[in-house]
Amino acid sequence: MPHQNTVISLLWTTLALAACGDDGGTSDPTTTGLTTSGVSATDTDPGETDATPTTTATTTGEPTGTTADPTGATGTTTDEPETGTTSAETGELGTTTIRVVHLAPGAPAVDIFANGDGSAPAVDGLVLRNSITLEVPAGEYEFAISADGSPIEDAVFNVPKLAYEAGKTYTVVAVGKLAEDTFDILRLEDDAAGLDPTQVRLQVTHAAAAAPFAEVDVWAGADVNSLAALIPDFKFKSSGIADVGPNDLTIALDIDNDATPDAVWAIAGAALAPGVGAVVNVFAYSDEQDAPSLQIVAFDGAAIQLDPV
Repeated sequence: MPHQNTVISLLWTTLALAACGDDGGTSDPTTTGLTTSGVSATDTDPGETDATPTTTATTTGEPTGTTADPTGATGTTTDEPETGTTSAETGELGTTTIRVVHLAPGAPAVDIFANGDGSAPAVDGLVLRNSITLEVPAGEYEFAISADGSPIEDAVFNVPKLAYEAGKTYTVVAVGKLAEDTFDILRLEDDAAGLDPTQVRLQVTHAAAAAPFAEVDVWAGADVNSLAALIPDFKFKSSGIADVGPNDLTIALDIDNDATPDAVWAIAGAALAPGVGAVVNVFAYSDEQDAPSLQIVAFDGAAIQLDPV
């Protein structure tokens, strides 16, 4: 496990790059750095798509149904979708950004094929706890996922066709365990609408498939002594947002409803500062041994692991 200082340094670098590019409550912004209207959490409903930030608890992840293995590289594809979105002003096809994140413990590296084209994978050899970013023509896409090196005919999971709009960024994440029938694909829209340019929007998703983490309470505060409830009863595959200032931030999970945090993460304000004005995805994750961590994916697509203190 990386030393905390190393992790914070990596997080700082990640967020710096990022800057370039079920009832929920709100906490006191003077103690947690969260805006009073910046928390939302949404339940995942199959077949639905993106989440829109709201001021109440809602779930945003949408199961799209496949397994993905991010490789930590960024890539660009030029394959055109069946339909596209054109600019009314220029008549040119717009582009959309799709980020794929692999957080399905136990799943192998995978290849991902787009729109039934089996000649070559759009994503080649994505591995666990990594991500890849594609900038492609806007339009409708469906994906087939197979083990790395296997043809499209051997796909083990398929993501149904969904529209990806021009000018938007989507995060598609594989969560859960195939062997335990908890595997799913969620799609999130990285929406910075209404974000104060002096703050960072953390899009937090419950991606910890381990049974003990099926429903948790999320706490936040300036430090471990000032924690307050942020998102109670946060269910697996749910997602929420929190707009935070560039201040020291502590996040904690209570997994047994005893009002005592069971895992705590400390994030330095200096690590958040470079990411102001951006959306950063934070995933609560549990590995094959059910050990918890936070997986952070920023706008440059870099994925890092933050372990409890």
